[in-house]
Amino acid sequence: MRSLVVGLVCSLLCAPAVAQPRAGRDANAPTERRISPAERRAISRADRCAVEIKAHLNAERVARARRAVDRCATDGDPRWAWLAALLVPRELAVLVEPSPELRADVERVRARVAATRATSFVDERDSLARLGAWMALVAGEDVWIDVGPQDPEGAAWLRRAGALRWRRGQRLEAERALRLAASSMPQDPELARDLAALEVARGRAEDAAARLGIARNGNPDDRRLRLEQALAWLAAGRGDESLGLFEALARDADPETHGEDLLRLATARLELGHATRAEVVAREAVERLPVARRAEAHAVRGLALLALGRRAEARVALSIAEDDVRARSALEALDAP
Repeated sequence: MRSLVVGLVCSLLCAPAVAQPRAGRDANAPTERRISPAERRAISRADRCAVEIKAHLNAERVARARRAVDRCATDGDPRWAWLAALLVPRELAVLVEPSPELRADVERVRARVAATRATSFVDERDSLARLGAWMALVAGEDVWIDVGPQDPEGAAWLRRAGALRWRRGQRLEAERALRLAASSMPQDPELARDLAALEVARGRAEDAAARLGIARNGNPDDRRLRLEQALAWLAAGRGDESLGLFEALARDADPETHGEDLLRLATARLELGHATRAEVVAREAVERLPVARRAEAHAVRGLALLALGRRAEARVALSIAEDDVRARSALEALDAP
């Protein structure tokens, strides 16, 4: 969501003043933006209101924050819409099924947005329209947020809308929102990851892997993209492609992440039926992981040993990782008559 500070103090929120060139200056030279005394008073008042509202919200005095919003928002200044938006939580889990109180707060914001339509604050028009569309979506209406090419703000709104629709079970609409965002900002690795995760969830792992590969072309040093592409190839059953990426990640790993990369490689090899190599890599992962993370590596190693028929060694490794669900299940199978 748009930064509150920008919404409060940036002079671009106000109608641009027309400055006359001074004598002796080039009439074609850029003029400075002048803020009138009335504008300064409005900005100062908005700042004071913002401090008060945020203090109430931080202290969980929501009712007092609402009263402060209603007291402050006395005209069509766009600042009041952004201040009212502070009442609406950012956590998507709260927005999936909004409470009556939350719906009332959403309507507060929408009323403030509507009040700006008759003002001269044109610089905020697109942002306020998107804020209003977001609030309508939170309220349960089927609205869409406009986005243009290379439009990071619009893409960010759509990404958030896609996440909310996904949580509400609106799978097709969530995908459409993310595709629109990705078409606006195709170089954005976060959008590529989100859309790829959705494609994997919908059984299109190969599409996800291909999408992540395109994103990697523009972000060659992004390790997360490589990891998620490896996972997508694994989900698609493309073992060679997956292992190639997992091995490259382990080979190029930072010392702090080397153990985790080895664990992922061992897990992938085990899943693909390469028990011998999985056991070797899992053993190395145990040595490199911090103590708190070693149980999972012991579990993978134990499962690999079990697949190789080395039951006594498997029992030892699995016993170390008995808190791991897979290890516990394997131990129960070993103990069964």
